[in-house]
Amino acid sequence: MGLAEAIHPTLRTIDYKQPMVKLVFIGGSLLFFAAVFVVSALASYAIKTYRNFRAREKVFWNLAVVRALYGVFCTVMGSWAIWWDEVAIQDVAHATTPTGFVTIYVTVGFFLFETIASTTSDLVFGKFNPLLNAHHFVSLLDVQILEQDE
Repeated sequence: MGLAEAIHPTLRTIDYKQPMVKLVFIGGSLLFFAAVFVVSALASYAIKTYRNFRAREKVFWNLAVVRALYGVFCTVMGSWAIWWDEVAIQDVAHATTPTGFVTIYVTVGFFLFETIASTTSDLVFGKFNPLLNAHHFVSLLDVQILEQDE
């Protein structure tokens, strides 16, 4: 049994290749990461250091919180795939499991969030970071290419 199925058994029966399923998972994770950003901003006002930051620094603080949460997610999902996912262990290159699909779709949602957040920040603060933006756009393209290879 995969990690996704352990979280909720109906995740085993979903057809992950359907466009609406992809949209729900990607859109849901995008909204989740946006909510984490907002909650981080609200909760961080309790910290004096945060209140002393300029607006741009507050944005990057909150983005760091979102990135940390995504990092924990990836660590858990990656560890599961390496140590406990029997299908992935047997065929690392071609294994497709619900856990793998969920991980990819959440990753797309995360990079969409990052792209939107960094582009918005660039527009609002009048500073453009071409390497950061290129990183996010290339990441989105990589995921799209991986998905087409299925």
